[in-house]
Amino acid sequence: MSSTMKTFGQRRMTDKAAAVSSPAKPSWSIKTYAAIAGGLVVVLLIAAAGSGSDVASLPEDFDRGLISEPIRLQNPPEPNGVYMVLSVIDEGNGIVRTVNSQKLPSVGPWYTVMKTDCDHGRRMVLGGGETLDGLQTYSDKSWDRLVTGSSAAMVGNIACQVAGYR
Repeated sequence: MSSTMKTFGQRRMTDKAAAVSSPAKPSWSIKTYAAIAGGLVVVLLIAAAGSGSDVASLPEDFDRGLISEPIRLQNPPEPNGVYMVLSVIDEGNGIVRTVNSQKLPSVGPWYTVMKTDCDHGRRMVLGGGETLDGLQTYSDKSWDRLVTGSSAAMVGNIACQVAGYR
């Protein structure tokens, strides 16, 4: 056997080492391959269903503003909750408007429309509801301080970063 070198990824090994470390090809029938392929289809369908349940389908004309896809909050305050930023719109002067969703295992989805003042660490909740079509406008439109570590602060931070204020 020659001692030429072969490259496998970042490792180099001789023909002899390659022959020793290479596993034998499995002798699977076409039924085995079909069963594996069918299993993968089922897994992909389950994964798609799981990801689709995080956010309700958005209307085709939904204005995402500065983002092209929803942004999922990493390490949200409620570990089993799923929080998504659905839209970020820059209103100028350090103010961004967001639409975000919250889904907790014990309750259904909740959507919130919020303004964030990126320069002063404040927020104003404009409305909310169980569906995007059913958002209710809140009458109290006062600025509140963003609480560090809260989901609102996380949403506001993402929105301010996307808009280029941070």
